[in-house]
Amino acid sequence: MTVGRGWAKLSAMGDGATARAYHAATKHSWESVRRRARFLDWENKPDPFKVYEAELPRVDLPEPPPTGVPAVEAIGAWVGAATEGSRAPELASLARLLRLGAGVHRTVRFPGGDEIHFRTYASAGALYPVEIYVACGDLAGVGAGLYHFDPSGPALVRLREGDPRGHLVRAAAGEDAVARAPAVLALTGIPWRTAWKYGERGYRHLFWDAGTILANVLALATASGLPARVVLGFDDAEVEALLGVDGRREFPLCLVALGDGPPVAPASAPPPALDLPSRRLLPRELLFEAIAAVHGAGRLGVEEVAGWRGRWAGPAAGPVRLE
Repeated sequence: MTVGRGWAKLSAMGDGATARAYHAATKHSWESVRRRARFLDWENKPDPFKVYEAELPRVDLPEPPPTGVPAVEAIGAWVGAATEGSRAPELASLARLLRLGAGVHRTVRFPGGDEIHFRTYASAGALYPVEIYVACGDLAGVGAGLYHFDPSGPALVRLREGDPRGHLVRAAAGEDAVARAPAVLALTGIPWRTAWKYGERGYRHLFWDAGTILANVLALATASGLPARVVLGFDDAEVEALLGVDGRREFPLCLVALGDGPPVAPASAPPPALDLPSRRLLPRELLFEAIAAVHGAGRLGVEEVAGWRGRWAGPAAGPVRLE
């Protein structure tokens, strides 16, 4: 079922017009919060965890030791600062980033059997619509491959064997941080998880939630001595193909390049299809036209990424520290 008010015709507008129209239509006011009351169908609440139907290899993530760095100091340090030599994450540091950055830290059980699995980052309505994938070469304790982070494990679920990073380098138009990263995180959004409660406005929550995860991950990377860079420009279709997501029910939000090492060459062609069905979120899923339109208006092809980066990303930022 699709919900919307003629949003499809806005998707061809360009120059940010669709995003501005979406913002105007979904922003809150004193009146809107009273007029847009939304009935919550508790029998149709989305599953907060993505679970693949097939039995796939898993790498359990160990309990991370303390970082030894005060949180304020870690957050205040410049995450993009250059480091000497090759710095690569290993199983322990990945476990620290993922478990402390986006893992489950507390489960509350209610009478009747309902549960809420609270995670380490803020999420509107505790709906947790963001998923994390890891693309890496051979690391200590983790073989080269593409993995999905299962916060309920916690574990890395292997989706592809072999080093997939060349496909991300290609999708990001040769972005140096991606090419030199021993591991790259890909954050995706599942709009129905948040639109179930917030309707078309839920698209905003995908980025708010991703931002709270990034705040954790960047601070933890700094505490671990790992260079990290957030990358927003990439070929959406090629990243979706690599991750095995459809671009509508789930789509990529950003990449995070972790560590520094020898550069990886871009792949010569898009990745082969990945057919790994996941368990349905719920019996009856709704699709929202406004979310599809506003996200579709911002999609890039590989030939457009470099131009977009030059126009919008600007020069690389220098060191920034909190005083």
